[in-house]
Amino acid sequence: MNARAEIPNPTAPIIEAKLDAGQIKRLLPVLTLATCRDSSIPVLSHVRITLDQGATTITATDIDNELTVQIDADADGAGSVLIDPKPLGPLARAAAGCLRLSMPEPEVVEIAGGYVTLRLGSFIPPEDFPQFPEKGDFGRNGELSQDALLRLITLSRDFASTEETRYYLNGIFLCPHPERGTLRAVTTDGHRLAVIDSDDRLDLPDRGVIVPRKTVDILRRMLTKGGNAPVTVRASRTQITFATPDWTLRAKLIDGTYPDYTRVIPARSDNLRAHISARTIQTLVAAHIASGAESFRGAELDAKRGAIVIRGYDGAETTAPATIHRDPAAGDRPWGFNAVYLSDLSKILGDLHLTAAEPRSPALLRSEDHPDALWVLMPMRV
Repeated sequence: MNARAEIPNPTAPIIEAKLDAGQIKRLLPVLTLATCRDSSIPVLSHVRITLDQGATTITATDIDNELTVQIDADADGAGSVLIDPKPLGPLARAAAGCLRLSMPEPEVVEIAGGYVTLRLGSFIPPEDFPQFPEKGDFGRNGELSQDALLRLITLSRDFASTEETRYYLNGIFLCPHPERGTLRAVTTDGHRLAVIDSDDRLDLPDRGVIVPRKTVDILRRMLTKGGNAPVTVRASRTQITFATPDWTLRAKLIDGTYPDYTRVIPARSDNLRAHISARTIQTLVAAHIASGAESFRGAELDAKRGAIVIRGYDGAETTAPATIHRDPAAGDRPWGFNAVYLSDLSKILGDLHLTAAEPRSPALLRSEDHPDALWVLMPMRV
C-alpha cells in the first residue's frame, strides 16, 4: 500500500474549477437580472456556483425567481461557493479562454482571469443561499419551441402595465383561446392591449396564469431564436417552471384575477382606416421632440390633408404624409392617438394598419407578418 496516498495534502485547494470565460460573459447580464441588487439581504446579490464532476451549475435568485444554468467547467472536487457576480465581468474579459475559480482554504474564494487574481475574504456560507420550494399541483405539463415562446413574449411584453396599483396587469397572461383552446398571451396597460395566439397547447390551471414582468425579462434573455431544445412548461396555481436541458427558471405567479380583456376588443370596421409607415411615425415623433416643442397632446390622423399631425401646446406643428380613409358616416370629429404609443407599436409591428368604427372608439391594429395576433389602441383627444 502506498502510505503517502493516504495522507491529505494540506496545500491542495478544497475545490478548483476552470469555467468557460465566454459563457460566463454571456450569462452575466441575465444572472445579474435574476439577483436582487437593492436588497438589504446580502445573499440575494450573490450567485451560487455548484461544482461537481458530472455537472456544474450557477444559480441566481431574488426569492420570487430562481434561475439555474448548466455551465461548461473542468471541476476538481465538489462543493458550492457564493460570490457576487459583478467582478466576474472584467475578469472574464481578461481571461484567455477560461476563468479559474478555487477555494484554497475555508472561507476564502479566489477568481483568476488572465494575470489578475481576485481573493475574496468575506465569505457567505453556501447553506445560507435561499431555497425555492415547489408549491401546488405541478401535474400540468406542456412543451413549446423556443421560437414560439420568444414570439409570444416579443409581441406582447411591452404592453404590460408597470403601475403598482394594478399589480395584476404587471405581466403576461397566459390563457387558452376561448374557442380553440390553444395558447394565448395577453398584456394590457389600460391604454394598449396585445392578444397573441399560438398553435401550441398548455394545460394551464383555472382560466390562465399571470407571469410577472421580471420573470418574462429573464426568460426572454435565456431563449435562443431557432433554439433546438424545446421548453418544458409546468404550472401550478402559484408557480411556474420553464426548463430546457441547459437551464431552469422557476418563478412565483402574480396572485390576482386578470380582467375580461375580450370586452375591449372592437369589432372590425372600415369607417376609419389608416396606413402609417413605421419610418414615418418614428421620424415624426423624434423630430417633434427634438424641436423643443412643449408637451404634445397626441397625433391626429387627418383624412382631408392625408397626413398625420402632431401639435404642441406651444403651437408647434409637425406633419408627415399618411394614407387615411374616412367614411362620411364616421362624422367630423378629430381622430387621434398617443403619438409615442404609435411610434412604439411601429418598432414591433413595422408599418401600422389601423381601423376603427368612429373617432372615439378603440382602434384595431393587425400585422401582415402576424395574422394570428391583434393589438388595440385607445383613442386620445387631439
